[in-house]
Amino acid sequence: IVHRPPGARGGKPRARGRYMVPTPLGLSLIRSFQKVDEELVAPAIRALMEDEVSQVASGALTKEATLKKNILWFRTKFDRVKAQNGIMEGVVRKEL
Repeated sequence: IVHRPPGARGGKPRARGRYMVPTPLGLSLIRSFQKVDEELVAPAIRALMEDEVSQVASGALTKEATLKKNILWFRTKFDRVKAQNGIMEGVVRKEL
């Protein structure tokens, strides 16, 4: 879903560090998740998870409780995506 041919920079100098350029199909997948549940593609969820990992590492949270909470959260999200698969398919199909 992410494609960058070797040496392809789109006429722009390459930024330092690692990065990915999404393909049109990848962008449509992101749009489909936004239609079903905006929170799935929001940067805040990654930040929250990184914070929780730090808290587990410091001993402020237990690994077991954190896993249980996140598995429940993602299971709920999975069920929502599964139930609205037709919406996602319609968005992605435009790029196929």
